Amino acid sequence: MADPISWLVLEPGHTVLTSDGEKLGTVKEVLGDTVADIFDGLRLTTGSLGMDETYVPSELIDSIDTEAVRLKIAAAESDRLDRLSPPGEATR
Repeated sequence: MADPISWLVLEPGHTVLTSDGEKLGTVKEVLGDTVADIFDGLRLTTGSLGMDETYVPSELIDSIDTEAVRLKIAAAESDRLDRLSPPGEATR
């Protein structure tokens, strides 16, 4: 088992897996307030060519470790992420 890490040290390029172990994408940007230690979520690079972006709110993240970010949702549910927007951005 990989060692847990804080969202504060999470970096772009980290793998993001669904609850059933499918790779959803990679971290493009970590969103939050580092001073207040408020984690909002992640902006991911997704798609077969890595050209698409998806926002994952923090409440859908199960764990973060040295190997991957692990989500609470299965791959079949990941299409609902396309309807979510980061805080402060207009809903798509």
